[in-house]
Amino acid sequence: MSDAWRTGDRVLAPWEQAWLYPGKIKGLKGTKAFIEFDDGDMAEVPVVDLKKLELAAGQPVQARWRQ
Repeated sequence: MSDAWRTGDRVLAPWEQAWLYPGKIKGLKGTKAFIEFDDGDMAEVPVVDLKKLELAAGQPVQARWRQ
């Protein structure tokens, strides 16, 4: 639930259904978190959909590149 999260926490949150994006919790209200993504976009996301932003050296990640 939301008591596990705090304003300012770095998270991975869904912007699109199949992808998680890095951002920061700007606020919490009930079961919703207000996320500011690293590109500046904002979204309201259910806290159950948040993942802690933890990356280890050598861990594979996926990214979309603009060409």
